[in-house]
This record gives sequence, C-alpha cells and structure tokens, in this order.
Amino acid sequence: MAVAGPVYPAVPAHALIQMQAFSSMSF
Repeated sequence: MAVAGPVYPAVPAHALIQMQAFSSMSF
C-alpha cells in the first residue's frame, strides 16, 4: 500500500485508510 502514495498522489492518505478500515469491517 505504501507504493500507492507515490503512484497515486491525487488520492489522499485518509482515503486509503478509509478503504482499509472498510475492508476490515467487511471481514
């Protein structure tokens, strides 16, 4: 996931955190 930062600078870090939290809730 660390590579997603430099690869997608347009996507804010909090968005990635939210995605991880959502996937965690899913499981």
